[in-house]
Amino acid sequence: MTTPAANELPKNFQPKEAEERWRALWERGGFFRADNSRANDESYTIVIPPPNVTGALHLGHGLVQTIQDVLIRHHRMAGRNALWVPGTDHAGIATQHVVVEKLRQEGRTRQELGREKFLEEVWRWKEEYHGRITSQIKLLGCSCDWSREAFTMDEERARAVRVAFSRLYNQGLIYRGLYMVNWDPVSLTALADDEVEYEDEEGQLWHIKYPFADGSGRFAVVATTRPETMLGDTAVAVNPQDERYRDVVGMEVELPLTGRRIPIIADDFVRAEFGSGMVKITPAHDPNDFAAAQRQNLPVIDIFTDDAKTNDKVPESYRHLDRYTARERVVADLKGLGLLEKIEKHPHRVGRGYRSKAVVEPRLTEQWFVRWGKLRDQAVGAVRSGEIRILPKAQENTFFSWMENLRDWCISRQLWWGHRIPIWYRKSNPGEMLVCDDEGNTPAAVVAAPGEWRQDEDVLDTWFSSALWPFSVLGWPDKTLDMKAFFPTSVLVTGHDILFFWVARMMMMSYGLVGGRPFKDVFLHGLIFGKSYYRRRGGDLELISPKERRELRLDELEKLPPGVDYKWEKMSKSKGNVIDPIEMFDVYGVDAVRAALLAYSGQGRTIEIDRQRIEGYRNFINKLWNASRFVLTATQDVSAEQFTEGVDGRELAREDRWILTRLGETVEGATRALESYEFDVYTQVIYQFLWNDYCDWYLELVKGRVYRTADGTTEEQSGTAKVVLLTVLECLQRLLHPAIPYATEEIWQLMKVRLGRSDRGLFTVPSLAIAAWPKVEGARDAKAVSEIEFLKSVIGAIRNIRGEMSVPMDMSVEVLVELPDAARREVLQSATAQIRALSNVKSLSIAATQAAAPFASTHVSGDLSIQVILPAELRAAEKGRIEKELAHLEKGYNATKAKLSNEKFVGSAPAEVVAKEREKLAKYEGDMEALRVKHKAL
Repeated sequence: MTTPAANELPKNFQPKEAEERWRALWERGGFFRADNSRANDESYTIVIPPPNVTGALHLGHGLVQTIQDVLIRHHRMAGRNALWVPGTDHAGIATQHVVVEKLRQEGRTRQELGREKFLEEVWRWKEEYHGRITSQIKLLGCSCDWSREAFTMDEERARAVRVAFSRLYNQGLIYRGLYMVNWDPVSLTALADDEVEYEDEEGQLWHIKYPFADGSGRFAVVATTRPETMLGDTAVAVNPQDERYRDVVGMEVELPLTGRRIPIIADDFVRAEFGSGMVKITPAHDPNDFAAAQRQNLPVIDIFTDDAKTNDKVPESYRHLDRYTARERVVADLKGLGLLEKIEKHPHRVGRGYRSKAVVEPRLTEQWFVRWGKLRDQAVGAVRSGEIRILPKAQENTFFSWMENLRDWCISRQLWWGHRIPIWYRKSNPGEMLVCDDEGNTPAAVVAAPGEWRQDEDVLDTWFSSALWPFSVLGWPDKTLDMKAFFPTSVLVTGHDILFFWVARMMMMSYGLVGGRPFKDVFLHGLIFGKSYYRRRGGDLELISPKERRELRLDELEKLPPGVDYKWEKMSKSKGNVIDPIEMFDVYGVDAVRAALLAYSGQGRTIEIDRQRIEGYRNFINKLWNASRFVLTATQDVSAEQFTEGVDGRELAREDRWILTRLGETVEGATRALESYEFDVYTQVIYQFLWNDYCDWYLELVKGRVYRTADGTTEEQSGTAKVVLLTVLECLQRLLHPAIPYATEEIWQLMKVRLGRSDRGLFTVPSLAIAAWPKVEGARDAKAVSEIEFLKSVIGAIRNIRGEMSVPMDMSVEVLVELPDAARREVLQSATAQIRALSNVKSLSIAATQAAAPFASTHVSGDLSIQVILPAELRAAEKGRIEKELAHLEKGYNATKAKLSNEKFVGSAPAEVVAKEREKLAKYEGDMEALRVKHKAL
């Protein structure tokens, strides 16, 4: 595709063509490849939060990638050696789930295939879907260095994982132990604490009677939310300070349904106020009970299989039952024996696996762990000292709170897809273990006699390899040129929801393995919310289904139907509020989606986005495009030489000095916003300048000079206006490029074709992507700014009066301006032609004093008075319209006044209803008074 000439520009920006054209240029030119021979202090480095390899781009990806791209493009243009490393994550549990489901639909299972064949299936799946997410990231315009693309399970990262495991193991920071873990009975694997999502749910509390074994007829009453686990009880516990039970400590009770006897023990962890003050101890299925069992030397009985069915350690009649079926049978049998005292409603927190959503089972298993200890202290110290900044700063307290309560990290997973734990056991003596060597190689003894050794079956938690990402993608553990040039990285951009999953672990791993921070800043963005629509049913809200939402086309309506409202909520397919970015790219263009995400990114922990907001930024891009069409068409006689020379040495008019001053302020404001991660401010600063200052005012103020329709305009004055127009337009492309890369590249390339020189100037580089970031040049002209702002206020006042008097803009009016201040009067007199042109004024009188004119509406501000005389042909019609509107208002006023004069209504109606009627009456009075003033003027 070739760039269209300026006079061939279509009316609207064509995003699809531009996206294809400029993405190809960027890739072909290699503009995003970083140079690892430059010094470290010249670098600006970002590593991408790797999306799941089997995933598809969602709006959250769109936000985080856009923010990173804005930063990397800005710093590249500012002259830094900018590197953005792309890559994807193998996503252990998620990917294995997807492939297992695919096999299920084909009538196959992973067990039938075996480990090796199953992994071949996963790798095929990975190769098929890897291209989808990366192509979508490229479509978004992300300026990554694709020559350095990484995958968390490619050979380089796999070696880094083995080396990390070996070194941490040899430092005593990785160990194997029997531990109470969160067991997912669907995924069939242990989960780390932060992989469990907790929700408050309404449950039940069963009070069960355990008969004393002495035949006294007494009972120990225990309360539990999980009666089925009583089959694994090994004690009943009371608080040693509880006077009620001091005499029973050491006695035994009969464990119902089992034929076993268990002791009554005393332990401080028991809360005397909970239930009866007696609690059952099930060491294999509760972390507090397990800790008590270790203190009290109690046996541990695990009653569940991996998939949460009862096993052979329970009485025969309860074996091989799903845990909830077992609960029903246990409760029924207890009730039949008269051993169920009561059942109460009981709210409690329930943990579910973050992927499977299955209720997790506290379970005692042998797992591999990372001992955080000193690594945690180093990470916390780095944040406290400012060596690592977490932004927004309010998130630091969340970070500290979590780190202070950090448990050792369970890193083993009972999966097949992932980094297999690099530990080997001697088959003849399983207690003899070998770990890979310090460089990640298989131990020599295993290589020499592979038949004598068995590798650990488990794989490492996905987050283990992700925790090495900032340095493994740069070549660690080797001392590569990339590590020397680009580490530590500059900033990590991610969502606040994975501050613990990922960010904290990267910090701790970096201090433990590399000896320093992985990044200087952490910027945590909010989570994207969409609109959910509800219908009011009495006092309740009823969710409108996605299907009905589409049928009613609610997302396209400016005003919702009566009885329909919306709420901003976390995106969910069931609520129909998920926005597909690929669909939005097709409808509005990539640039519009990027700009909207940035503009609304400053809302805090949540970011509210809908189609209308994206459409608003499509309109903004069209505004930029139309302004560019106007300027490029109106300045066709400006030569490359004239543009390259710029405004230096030219006699600038007041409006030129004003727009150049405002441009300098905009460059400063935009740059400052980017440096402080205020992406919404960056977007708004440029939006206001382009839309208000440049398009609404400057283009209009200079049209008389550009087209030489203003009296006495010389060719030199016209040429100066054109050069200023082009200068500002070109600078705008550079300012906006990080946010809106495609449209700005298109416009900039059009300017380059016509105005570029190969030897000097702004267009010597082949792409806007590597053009220089704008700098503030030239002195500010506060006087020009003050005078133009005053001129704008006068033109605005005339336009407002025209609107109030319903005078069409194509009908000219007479205006009288009274202003005693001679200096400001001179400002207006020197801008007479501009005031007349921008307000459609046929007769403009500016004097120190003015007589009151008939049929005029007046604006007064301090010593400034502006009278706009209503054209004769509108007076009668406007007078009749006002009289008709007054009659309508008086009718409503009288009805409301009568209602409020009714003592029965005032005495019996709700206070808020009466208050609304009084507000209505006051509004009627205000509206009628305003119309009477207008009527009098006529």
